[in-house]
This record gives sequence, structure tokens and C-alpha cells, in this order.
Amino acid sequence: PQPLPAGMHFCIPIVQKVDIVDTKIHMISYKRNAEAGSMNDTRGGIKLYPAINVLDSRGLPITIELTVGYRLNPTSAAKTIANYGFNWGDKIINPLVRDVVRNVIGRFPAEDLPVKRNQIATLINTDMGNKLDKLKYQPVILESVQLREIILPQKIKDQIEAVQIAKQQAERVNYEVLRAQQEAQKRAA
Repeated sequence: PQPLPAGMHFCIPIVQKVDIVDTKIHMISYKRNAEAGSMNDTRGGIKLYPAINVLDSRGLPITIELTVGYRLNPTSAAKTIANYGFNWGDKIINPLVRDVVRNVIGRFPAEDLPVKRNQIATLINTDMGNKLDKLKYQPVILESVQLREIILPQKIKDQIEAVQIAKQQAERVNYEVLRAQQEAQKRAA
């Protein structure tokens, strides 16, 4: 029932049972090309999951790729294993990440996502930390959340590009008008 820190400990083999638990940092990576639940490495490696498909504030589909680093809280390891089992990461982190990403991305329209990328990454990180802190016994310590890519539908990308081109053309016209005014003032002088 009490977690034993790293080091040498004596136990009675038939009466006592000691389960070795890894408290190193684990990684879950959500990618477009990943098969569900596949693992690269069996001990402390990076678990790969499919990218998270969410809807923006107007209901447009967005795909999010991110990587989450977390580790088991050593002080509550025994309670975490008793409550969630040895696949505690899949039962705690995966649903929490998907829920937080859906909630955060749902606040923004698709056009604003590329511009507000840093704000979105910060919101995902803080919301994840807050939700993990609210869990009983604080079973997991969040190390990092890295937002790697926001994949917009092609129509939205084309729309954003058209708006940027229109803004550039408007700036060019304003520049030409200013230049013409300056030349007219030179001629008048």
C-alpha cells in the first residue's frame, strides 16, 4: 500500500508482492498517420494515437496534432495502480487530452486558429494541468504539452490565403496613392 522509493528494500517473497512501476516521463503523440494505440517502444516509449478531430466554434472540422509528456506521481503510485491498473496512462491522460482539446478549439473560429496558435497551446496546457490537479490523489504530473500542427480544411486554407492576398493588394494601392500624392506635392513645389 505504501510506495517504496528507488533503492534496496527487503520483502518476504511469498507473503509480500512488490510491483515495479516506471515513474519516468511517458509520451503520447497524436499524429495523422498513427494506428490507434500502437507503441514504438514497450518501456517508456512514445505511444502513438490518431490525430484529434475536433470542431471549431462554427462546426468546421479541424485536426490537431500534439504531444503530451506526463509521469506517474511517485507519492500516490500505489493508489493510482489500485484505482486505474497498470495502463493508467490510457485511462487518465488520453480521454483528458481529447476532452481539453475539444473544449479549447471549440472556442475559436477556424480562421483564427493559425494566428492564435500560442494562445491555444497555452490554454491546452493550463486546462490539462487544472484538470489533472482536480483528480483524487493527483495520480499524474503533467510535464509538457506541445501543439505541433493545426490542420485546417482546404476550403478554409484557400479562404485565408484569399484574404491575405486582398490585404496585400489593398496595402499596395494605399502605397501607390501615397506615392502619387507625394509626387504631386513635389511637382507643385
